[in-house]
Parts: sequence; structure tokens; C-alpha cells
Amino acid sequence: MNIKKWQHAVHRLALDKGWYDGAIRTVDYDLHPLEIAGRLANVHGEVSEALECLRDSEMDTWHGPTGKPEGIGIELADAVIRIMDLCEAIGIDLEECMSIKHEYNETRSRRHGGKAL
Repeated sequence: MNIKKWQHAVHRLALDKGWYDGAIRTVDYDLHPLEIAGRLANVHGEVSEALECLRDSEMDTWHGPTGKPEGIGIELADAVIRIMDLCEAIGIDLEECMSIKHEYNETRSRRHGGKAL
């Protein structure tokens, strides 16, 4: 499945599971900027959970007592899933944007001019 299809499937599941019930919308039914901001904060939360896994040396994937998958890779996957969902919700073609950015990155100098991080 390509990224565009994954993005659509992820968003469809989010809709089906009720994650957009009561979403704040503008007059023309687009997501309100505050709604988008909240969803971006959720992406940040998933990345923070990945950092916690790193701090706790939870590098492998395992299943918790309820069967829920855990570990740094799972948290990073959650971040990607949330990004895909949001992109689909607001009409961004993530696959195209990734391609554009990757092509640009290929033109940049090593470590973008000597950045340490």
C-alpha cells in the first residue's frame, strides 16, 4: 500500500472510531485551527512517549497485559498514524510533500552546513 492509500485508510478508521465526533469546524466544515493544534499536540505526545521509551531502554516491541503493543517503534508508528490522519483530514497529500522535501534535502550540504544536531 502506498502512503496516499495508508493516509486515506488511517483517516477512515479514525472517523469510524469516533475521533472526529464533535470536532470543532469552521463554517465551511474545515477543521478549525484550534482542532488542528490539538491534533498536532497529540503527535507531539506520541513523540514524547517514544522519548520515554528510549529513557526506559524500551527499544523492543512487546505486548502489555491487555495485548496493546508497546515500545519505541510503536510510539513512533502512533506519531506517523496521527500525522497521516491529520493530513487526510485537512487535505494535505503527505506522500507528495515527502517527495518534495526529500528532493530538496538531496540538494543540501552535508549536515546542512555543519549543524551539530
